[in-house]
Amino acid sequence: MRFQKCLSLKQLWFLIGSLGVVVTAGCQAHAMSSTPAASLAQSGPGDRNMANIIYVLTDDLSENLLPFMPNVVQMQKDGVSFENNFVTDSLCCPSRSSILTGKLPHNTGVFTNTKPDGGFHVYKNRGNSKETFAVALNEAGVQTAMMGKYMNLYQPKLHDPEPGWSHWVVGGDSYRQYNYGLNVDSKVIGYGSKPKDYLMDVLSDYADAFIRKNVDRPFLIEIAPFTPHGPYIPAPRHENLFQSLAMPKNSNYNSHPSDAASWLARVPPLSEQEVADAEEIFRKRVRSVQAIDEMIGRLKNTLRELKLDRKTYIVFHSDNGFHLGEHGMKVGKQTAFDEDIKVPLVITGPNVSKGVSSHEIVQNIDLCSTFAEIAGTKCPSPDGVSLLPLLTQATQSIGRDMALIEHRNAGYNPNDPDRDSKTNPPSYKALRSKEFLYVSYATGEREYYDMRKDPGQNHNVYKDLAESLKAKLEQKALKAEQCVGSEQCQEALRWE
Repeated sequence: MRFQKCLSLKQLWFLIGSLGVVVTAGCQAHAMSSTPAASLAQSGPGDRNMANIIYVLTDDLSENLLPFMPNVVQMQKDGVSFENNFVTDSLCCPSRSSILTGKLPHNTGVFTNTKPDGGFHVYKNRGNSKETFAVALNEAGVQTAMMGKYMNLYQPKLHDPEPGWSHWVVGGDSYRQYNYGLNVDSKVIGYGSKPKDYLMDVLSDYADAFIRKNVDRPFLIEIAPFTPHGPYIPAPRHENLFQSLAMPKNSNYNSHPSDAASWLARVPPLSEQEVADAEEIFRKRVRSVQAIDEMIGRLKNTLRELKLDRKTYIVFHSDNGFHLGEHGMKVGKQTAFDEDIKVPLVITGPNVSKGVSSHEIVQNIDLCSTFAEIAGTKCPSPDGVSLLPLLTQATQSIGRDMALIEHRNAGYNPNDPDRDSKTNPPSYKALRSKEFLYVSYATGEREYYDMRKDPGQNHNVYKDLAESLKAKLEQKALKAEQCVGSEQCQEALRWE
C-alpha cells in the first residue's frame, strides 16, 4: 500500500484513533470529518480508510420480486430505498452503458443491444470504456472487480478485460447458468452442468475471495448476475420452491390504457393460457433470484467477519424492469411504463440513514458520480450527479424534477436476447416526473399519464391537455435529449 512508505498500518490506525486525522498516500494530515460517511468519502487515494463498494446489478429484475428476497428486504430496513429511480433506457446494453459512464444514451451512443447502434463493440468504439467509474476509482487506488454480465455481444474468448478493472471475471451469453466460459483476467475458464457450476454461485465464490484478498485495500466489486433474465434458471436447491405462488396484479393487468398508442392498441390481450404461462414465469423468476439474495447474505457475513461491514456500501439495483401481463402485454421491458423504467435501488453503508425512502427523481446516470465521490474522486464526464447527500439526509434535493428515458426501436434481431417484435414500441423519448409520464413517439403519437390521479397509468389524457402544456412538454423533452454534462442536463430536467 502506498502509505506504508511513511507509516505502518498499526501506526496509521493509532493516529486515526488518538489524533482524529487521516494520513493520505502523500503523508499529509487532514482533519477528520464528524460523520463516518463523509470521512470515508473524503479519504486520500488508496487509503484503507476509504469505503468499499459492493454493487449488485441484476438483470431484468422488477420491483415485484423484492418481497421474496429477505436479504434485500433487510437492506431496505438498514438503508435508503429510492422510490423514484428510473433507467435511461429500459434495455440491457444502453442502461449498463449509462451506469458505467454516468451518461445518457444520446451521449454514450448506445441505444440497443446490437449493431449498428448498440452492443459491446459500439460501446467500446465510442470510447465509453475509458470514461467509467471503474477507471476513475482504479486510478484513485481502489481495487476494482467486474464479475458476471458486462455488455451484450461481449465474448470471453475474443475480448480482453476492459480498462479500469483490477480483476475481471466476465461471461458472454450465459443466461442458462450452465456450460459457459468466464474470462478470468484474460484466461478463459470453462464450467459445466454440475450443481457446483451454477453461475450465480460461482460468482458468489469469486466475490467472497476478492473481498478476503483485499482486506487491507479499498475495493469496489460489481457483481452482475444474468438472472432473473430469461430463461429464468434457478439453482438446483431452489427448483421446487414457490409452487403455488400467485403473481401480484394491479389495476393495469391485462388491460390496455384508454386511447393507447397504436403500437399497443393492436396487441391482443392475454388469453387464459397466456395468463397461466405468465404466472409460471413469475414463479420461475422468484426462484431464480434466491441465489442472488443468498449471495448478498453471504457477503454481508464475510464483511462482518473481516470487520469491514462498517466501511462498505452495498448497492442493490437492476438494469431495467420487466412487464409480464401489465397493460395487456406478455413478456418484455422496452416500454416507458413504470413496470419497465422504474427499478429498485437500495443502498446501505457507513452513516446511511436506516429504513428511509427517498422520493427524489434519480437515475442510473447518478451511480458513476456517487461511487466516485465515495472514493474521493470524480466520474470522468457525467450527465448525472452524486446521490451521496441523499444517503445521510434523504430529505435533501438534488435539483431534478424529471427523468429522461430514450428508446430506439432496433427491429427484430434474432441475435438479441431481448428481441420482441410484438411489444417493442417505436422509438420514443419520455419524461417521468412525480406528477406525470410524457411519451413522445417518433411516429408523432403522444401519451400523458397523470400520476397523481392514475398511478397505474391506465388513462392516456394527452388529448385533454392545453396546447401550451403540450408545447412545453415537447420542448422540455427535446432539450433534455440534447443535453451534455451534469450541469446542462440538470437544468434540462428541471420543469421551470
